[in-house]
Amino acid sequence: MNKKIIYVSNSVVPSFQANSVHVINMSKAFDKLGVLESIYVYKGKNFEALYNHYDIKKKIKIICYFLAPAPFLNLIEAFFTLVRTKKKYFIFGRNIKICLFCALFGRKVLLEVHQPLKFLTISEKFLLFLAIKLKKIQNIVCISNALKKILEKELNNKEIKIYVLPDAGNETNKFRFNKIKNSKIGYTGSLIKGRGIEIIFKLAKELEKIEFHIAGGNEYIIEEMTRKKPKNLFFHGYLNQKNLEYFRLSMDVLIAPYQNDTSVLGGKITTDWMSPLKIFEYMSAKKPIIVSNIKVLNEILTHKKNCMMVKPNSITQWKNTINYVLKEKNLSYKLAQQAHKDFLNKFTWEQRAKRVVEILNFK
Repeated sequence: MNKKIIYVSNSVVPSFQANSVHVINMSKAFDKLGVLESIYVYKGKNFEALYNHYDIKKKIKIICYFLAPAPFLNLIEAFFTLVRTKKKYFIFGRNIKICLFCALFGRKVLLEVHQPLKFLTISEKFLLFLAIKLKKIQNIVCISNALKKILEKELNNKEIKIYVLPDAGNETNKFRFNKIKNSKIGYTGSLIKGRGIEIIFKLAKELEKIEFHIAGGNEYIIEEMTRKKPKNLFFHGYLNQKNLEYFRLSMDVLIAPYQNDTSVLGGKITTDWMSPLKIFEYMSAKKPIIVSNIKVLNEILTHKKNCMMVKPNSITQWKNTINYVLKEKNLSYKLAQQAHKDFLNKFTWEQRAKRVVEILNFK
């Protein structure tokens, strides 16, 4: 294929942040399709270890920005990126300023946004509405139907097409469906506010015969939490992508106890429009999933079909549902199988990359 994509990210690589996992996996998927020219990232610590960090098996072209990821440097970096990239390539990405700057200078750009426009800086809003007015941006990708509705309202019926591409996960060929013995409940991801870690603590105290395992979080938070954890709760810290896959496969049930105040670093509440990576990673593991019944998650999951949903802050519902799923082995099997089937049909990184290529209208 003659057409190629330059992926303009806003991620520090390698890092512990989910956005870096997202952009690396999308880059791997573009590369598999034969359309990746290069990916632009901010250089993180231990850069030489990034292939092991993200379990990248085939070398891809990764280019580091010249400057640090500071807002006031972004426009300067945008100029450098414009000069460094060839006009014949398509630009796709989440770095708002760089994407829009390139669009204003005639590059074909597809912008991806993961939050409402109200959270953009003044300069980002200016560049976006100028690009739309000049018809330099005609399409935007977002991660949920809920976010699409917010963006449509903010854009006030401007002539722009918004596509919904939920996050995704990697396929795995290593499956293990355990007999329910020494039951293990697993959680992966951040330990910050709104992720339900306090729910897991309470469940571990009430379900003493069940092991609860948490993968994620930095050593300082873990050290603080370890002082007050019950004996059947285990912290595994941050795991690279390969080890994280093994972690999920070693669990009997995977849980996502999101609360109504789910936030990201910086305190922004994302509950209304999020598309969590962990949900798709759980689905790919072919394990029964229990999640909080939060409206936006119903775009992906269906209660009693591919998961069990419970009231976010109800310890009683969480406890009863965990016991029920562990006891009802046939139900567990059916939930896991259906979630995996849905994942393969709709939510792999390669499928997501193919949709981007379709939107860019490769000829």
